[in-house]
Amino acid sequence: MTPNDICDFKRKWLMASYYQVFIHTDMRNRTKDWLKLNVPKHLHDVKTFTNVDEDCVRFENGKHFDQFATWYKENR
Repeated sequence: MTPNDICDFKRKWLMASYYQVFIHTDMRNRTKDWLKLNVPKHLHDVKTFTNVDEDCVRFENGKHFDQFATWYKENR
C-alpha cells in the first residue's frame, strides 16, 4: 500500500468504530516496536500524549487489540 492508501484506509475505520487502549508514555517505544512486528501499519494508529503520561493505541479489529492487550499486561 502507498502512504496515501494507508491514510485513506485508516481514515475510513477511524471514522466508524475501533478498539482503543491507553498506555503509559514510558511504554511508547516498546509498543511501537511490538506494533511494527505484529500489526500491519494500516490496521493501527498511535496518538501520543492524549492525557498526562498517557498515549492511545487504536486498532481496526478486535484480534489485534486482544493480542496487544495480552502483551501489554505481561510487559508493563
